[in-house]
Amino acid sequence: MLIKSEIKNILKNLPNLPGIYKHLDSDENILYIGKAKNLKKRITSYFNRVHDNQRIKLLVSKISNIEITITNSEEEALLLEYNLIKKYNPKYNIIFKDDKSYPYIFISHHKWPGIFYYKGKINSKGNFFGPYLNSNTVKNTIDIIQKIFFLRTCEDSSIANRSRPCILYQINKCSAPCKDKISLENYSENVSQAINFLNGKTNSIIKNIKQKMIQASNYQDFEYASKLKNQLIALNNIIKVQTVNNVKESDIDVISVVLLNNQACVNLSTIRNGHHFGDKSFFPDNIEYTNESSIITAFIQQHYVNIELPKHIILSHKIKEKSNIFLLKKFIPKLIYKPIGIKKKWLEQNIKNNHIALSAYINKNDNNINRLSLFLELINFKKLKDNIRIECFDISHMSGESTYGSCVVFEKNKMQPSMYRRYKIDNISMSDDYGAMSQILLKRFSKKLENLPDIILIDGGKGHINIANKVLNQLNLANILIIGVAKGNGRKPGLEKLVFTDRADILLGEKSIILMFINHIRDEAHRFAINGMRYNFTKLRKKSILESINGIGLKRRKMLLNKFGSLSSLYNATIEELSSIKGISMSLAEKIYYTFHND
Repeated sequence: MLIKSEIKNILKNLPNLPGIYKHLDSDENILYIGKAKNLKKRITSYFNRVHDNQRIKLLVSKISNIEITITNSEEEALLLEYNLIKKYNPKYNIIFKDDKSYPYIFISHHKWPGIFYYKGKINSKGNFFGPYLNSNTVKNTIDIIQKIFFLRTCEDSSIANRSRPCILYQINKCSAPCKDKISLENYSENVSQAINFLNGKTNSIIKNIKQKMIQASNYQDFEYASKLKNQLIALNNIIKVQTVNNVKESDIDVISVVLLNNQACVNLSTIRNGHHFGDKSFFPDNIEYTNESSIITAFIQQHYVNIELPKHIILSHKIKEKSNIFLLKKFIPKLIYKPIGIKKKWLEQNIKNNHIALSAYINKNDNNINRLSLFLELINFKKLKDNIRIECFDISHMSGESTYGSCVVFEKNKMQPSMYRRYKIDNISMSDDYGAMSQILLKRFSKKLENLPDIILIDGGKGHINIANKVLNQLNLANILIIGVAKGNGRKPGLEKLVFTDRADILLGEKSIILMFINHIRDEAHRFAINGMRYNFTKLRKKSILESINGIGLKRRKMLLNKFGSLSSLYNATIEELSSIKGISMSLAEKIYYTFHND
């Protein structure tokens, strides 16, 4: 293999130490990021042999420079590699973009423990169950536990300040410990049973309920016996739906990969404590000239960085470098490649679900390619469609307050949520959309000049695109095509038209496929902007409503919110409850009450 002189010099000076390396092209773009126990040995291996793998051949042919970072250990190198891949998204690294934290069920450490949906680092006192693959599973499970074990879901800070039980008590989804509708002993038993249920110990729960039901009948407490019977029926119904066939190992992940038409899907099923938590599909980027083994290896490396490993993993394909993949973990799980019995059925079902998910993904992608092609043809845009990047900008505000702008990205024939950005708009007059649009574009393009779009979509008409054109000309970015999406007569959906700075407007028609494509991007920008605006507006209102009351300073605001737990609980408080707080007089309590209830 012919090696460039610059690369030869780099190879000579490489250390025999652990670290990460970056392969760069002639424009200093990062092609690939890897980690090594021995940098010299690993990097030299790219250049001292002829590679059969087409992907590695292409990579090596483009390498013009190599950068290294030495680390204290291979474990540290693995973590640094993971973070840098997420940051730079190199072309030759297989990327799984869904790196968001997964939800858990959390039972709090409290005299009267509550059950909650939890997402984030596991650093609170209490019991955590999960991770679950999606939020709906968590919410449904909490709902089930409320119906069977009647645990509270209100915040710990509000339980001591309720004047009466909430509606959940009325509909038999809470036992109202806040108003002593249940004894501490019975509530604690319900909590223990809920924990056993989440740990898969359903037999002991059923046995306990049956014993209590017989005991209640013997004491002729038929009302309580009837409640226990309903609880038992509900529990049995749930167990039939949720519980998988009994196996010795109940802490298992099932992972398959399917590669088709240069698209890949990794499907993950999780089984914890005898309960099936559902499937989740992942669609990686940068998979050209790779194989199933490389894809499933990359998935395991990235997926388990921030979550606990199961004891067993059933896999459709063998992974590479088993010992290196689990460097950061306390143990290496048992990997099963040829499952038998029920485990074989789990893998077969997982692969079926994988094929269905990948087919749907490819069909959606094909539709996007077709619609994009028609759109580019309509506007006479000559660039190759595979390289097109479209950015769409929108503005949202609440009667002139909390103005936010959004930028969403369509690239590689699909929306790219990880690239979305929000911009807070400052110092503009009420409803000054032109001023807001100018600010958004300046914030987006005055500093960040990489990944520039080919086309900018603006939710607006001539005035908006003229402002956009002026800003881009100031920044020497006049080569970017700007298109406005203007609403039609009466703002009726389907009558939108495309507006340009240098050509006639285009009216697409109500049933236009191109209009569906554009509206999908524009609606995503609107959704993203309005979510940011609503969050900020709610935050400001919560803060400002107390600030507007004379006599309520920072100290009293904190005291009120700590006491009642939330603004909604404060809203529901009576004058007597407010005045019972130290430092709040009867007149001040009345002032607070009527500030909330004047409407």
